[in-house]
Amino acid sequence: MKVQFRGKKREIPEYLEELTADQYVRWLSLAALYQGGAISMEVLRVAWLSHLLGLKTDYTAYQPAIAAEAARLMSCTDGFYDTEVRDGVAVLSPRLLTGKQMLPDFMGWHGPGDMLHGMTFGAFTDSLTLLDEARRTTDTEALGTIYEQIARQMYHAATADAPPRPPRLLVIHAVNMLAEVWRQIVNEPIEVNGAQIDFGILFRKGGGSRADDKTGWSGIAMEVAQQGVFGPMTGVAAAPMWDVLLYLYKCKFETLNNKH
Repeated sequence: MKVQFRGKKREIPEYLEELTADQYVRWLSLAALYQGGAISMEVLRVAWLSHLLGLKTDYTAYQPAIAAEAARLMSCTDGFYDTEVRDGVAVLSPRLLTGKQMLPDFMGWHGPGDMLHGMTFGAFTDSLTLLDEARRTTDTEALGTIYEQIARQMYHAATADAPPRPPRLLVIHAVNMLAEVWRQIVNEPIEVNGAQIDFGILFRKGGGSRADDKTGWSGIAMEVAQQGVFGPMTGVAAAPMWDVLLYLYKCKFETLNNKH
């Protein structure tokens, strides 16, 4: 977005996906402070706009004329917030969910690409199992451990000087990205090689599908292994997640349409 500030024309990102890696790290840091109760939404919004405008500190610390000029640009950052109505009151929250890989590399750790491309089917399903466990966990310490395990499934230490544990901000990013990609897989058609694929048919009940045998992802992997397309169980686990999902989609589509 092009804006005029302090006599100069500037371009500032309008949406999450337009941020540079450094800007995204700053956004994650502010969001984490807000979600942890350390700062208010007002402080978050001021700090974020000030950062995008290239100011050294919050614009409220500048001369009144400069502060007023910056405040008039606050609406330029609306794309970074979600709005939810609670008891008739609009409540803002920082927007963090995206399928775009905003941190492919961070502090010596390397992860998958956009929409988790490059992630293996085994790592993907293990991460989903952990995510489901996290949603049932109420213990804060245990939750932190689960989230770190998710980050370790998605990222690996790419350099010898990488910290022994995934950095906290990387963990937050990994969990959010996994959750958003999974939401899209279940709920929205996804473009693959120019075609819109509705992977949601894999997870919707009904349509004459058999009863759930409760084996979950392990059972699915065993069925794929039996077909031999990706080799034994170890081959299925090591295969690219999108290749296996496309294969599962093809099988499900043919079953629903009685094609054998």
